[in-house]
Amino acid sequence: MVSPIRNHKYLANPGDVVHMNSACIYLIEIGSRYYVGSTMALGRRISCHINHLKAQKSTNPILQAAYNKHGDPRFHVVEIVKKPTRDKLHHIEQHYIDMLIHDDQCMNIAAVAQKGNPERRRVIYDGVLYESVTDLANHLGVKCTNVVSWLSGRNPIPSRFSTDLRYEIGDSGLVHSNPQIKPVSVDDVVYESQSEAALAVGVSISQVSDWICGRSPIPLRYGIKSIHFVGHPDKSRINPAIRRVVVNGVEFPSCTIAAKSVGVSKVQFGQWLNGKQIPAKYNIHELRYAQ
Repeated sequence: MVSPIRNHKYLANPGDVVHMNSACIYLIEIGSRYYVGSTMALGRRISCHINHLKAQKSTNPILQAAYNKHGDPRFHVVEIVKKPTRDKLHHIEQHYIDMLIHDDQCMNIAAVAQKGNPERRRVIYDGVLYESVTDLANHLGVKCTNVVSWLSGRNPIPSRFSTDLRYEIGDSGLVHSNPQIKPVSVDDVVYESQSEAALAVGVSISQVSDWICGRSPIPLRYGIKSIHFVGHPDKSRINPAIRRVVVNGVEFPSCTIAAKSVGVSKVQFGQWLNGKQIPAKYNIHELRYAQ
């Protein structure tokens, strides 16, 4: 255990009994790093942390990264809180945060203990401070759960709303914007959004999204070699029909042209490239993609 905690008792009173409904200050230890928090019910909070970490939905990116690298979070009870109230819990939690926050191994982002319910946290939207997520949701005319999902990055912010949205304290500053308004590079031509790229190519936004994420290959007829978000790796898959092919030592610019030269369909030709037996009547002894 790291130095600020090493000599500190996990249970302030050896007679304390830990159970799943304990109100307490707890510690999550992953590798050599740790995170401190408070809860009114230990079992429920442990389940919440584990479920969010497994689903890659933890609101703490440092904690999520540590879990992705090491896995196996270990939970410790630092202090049982008798006759708890939320204010009392946060006051005690603040004591531990003050003690630990400057340690390099501490994974807490916020220097101030936060209320457990994210709907009660102060948020900044479009440069304006709101006292709670609820207040902002009422201002925007949406559900609180929608705003919380935007803040956590689980869902993108619809284009009709500002992307300047974050918690006042404990937010890394990441703007969880709608990916449709991120700049897109299509064969090194930059468009301001997926919408503009889709309009230029003549397809739907969902089709552009599928190409960018690699969910579907780029069809031959569009002649696109590369499509990706600016500043992000290219995950798009080029349709094999436009890859250069070598047939019996002769290189063709695409599968389509090579298939025509042989006198078969693109589908059948593609099957041969993928390992299907080539009938002897075609006299093909070499068939491969060009390097």
